[in-house]
Amino acid sequence: MTKPRKRLPSQSSVRWDDDLQPLVAEWFEKNPGWNISQLANQAIRRFVLSHYSTIPVELINLDKEESLKLLDKIILDHADALERLK
Repeated sequence: MTKPRKRLPSQSSVRWDDDLQPLVAEWFEKNPGWNISQLANQAIRRFVLSHYSTIPVELINLDKEESLKLLDKIILDHADALERLK
């Protein structure tokens, strides 16, 4: 009995980054016989089977006064963005 396939995103086309498209075009010139599906499958397979790790974030405990000062600073630093959200 085969495993049922998981549903993939319904997007059927690729939106190329401006700097990536010429590199892919050059790769296809050097590697005739490949199609976009084969390339995408190979790239995705390599990506999902590779181990990636992130750098842990260090958490610190702040007392109430320090946290309020930090919150005020954040609000001031991002006041323009907060205003646009209103």
